[in-house]
Amino acid sequence: MPRVAESSRPATMLRSAAASEPSMVDCADAMFLFRGHPGGITVDIDDTVWVSDSLSGAIWHVAFDGTPTPVLSPAVSRHFAGHGAAPLAPAGLALAPDGSLYVADSSGHRILAVTPGGSARVVTGGAAGYRDGPGTEALFRHPLDVAFAPDGACYVADTGNHRIRRIAPDGAVTTVAGSIYDYGDGRGPDARFRRPAALDVVADGTCYVADTGNNAIRRIQPDGAVTTLVGEPPGGDGTGPGVTSGCDGRRGSPSEQTAPSGSPTTATARCAASPPGARARPCSGSLVCVGR
Repeated sequence: MPRVAESSRPATMLRSAAASEPSMVDCADAMFLFRGHPGGITVDIDDTVWVSDSLSGAIWHVAFDGTPTPVLSPAVSRHFAGHGAAPLAPAGLALAPDGSLYVADSSGHRILAVTPGGSARVVTGGAAGYRDGPGTEALFRHPLDVAFAPDGACYVADTGNHRIRRIAPDGAVTTVAGSIYDYGDGRGPDARFRRPAALDVVADGTCYVADTGNNAIRRIQPDGAVTTLVGEPPGGDGTGPGVTSGCDGRRGSPSEQTAPSGSPTTATARCAASPPGARARPCSGSLVCVGR
């Protein structure tokens, strides 16, 4: 099973990519630009790293020795745009059980699957809206993160719809929790989120969510019950254990930025809230649950 791993080699590459001058990598048939605007990251058990570049529409694979290779190129982004869809803006990433890489494509309002060879297909979505259903009949609005559960289902932070969605292994999309732009604990549609931007799922099926608009980390139990783990909304209208402190132990919010399109980018948050003995799971976007 993929796990989070520390490695100084990929960090060297990422520091280079974040420098003031963008770096270029000469590939077989094109020159690829890593603009230094990563939208998501996931790490495999062999210490290889996948990083999405939301500005250029590329996804990079970084070997343990720091060598970057484009997995999804800007040319593929242009191919999608040529079919009437928006160019790719890859955000959160997650490795699927079959070895493919799932991508939250915010600008295209869709979830993609990328093979190791670099070909991409639309798993679900493709137009802005909200609708459950099979495959591409389902609609999303600026999804920003994805994470796989132990049962093989893919959870999606449907940021623009203020909901958490679930893609079953057969492709059927349902809503796990959330409805209107608000704050509130509860079950299913009775729970409320504001721009949930990152999430992860631990070994027992519990989903942790960076609820950026509410300045909180939320917990969704396997039975669909939503509670607030830590943090509170602006104005202090939260109740329950943990809401008196921000997600970093102080009053404050999960880090949130605003993308040029006006939609928030993936939140940067860390949640040390897994059940005792839980193993670290892959980075899905930027929320990682780590066992104590």
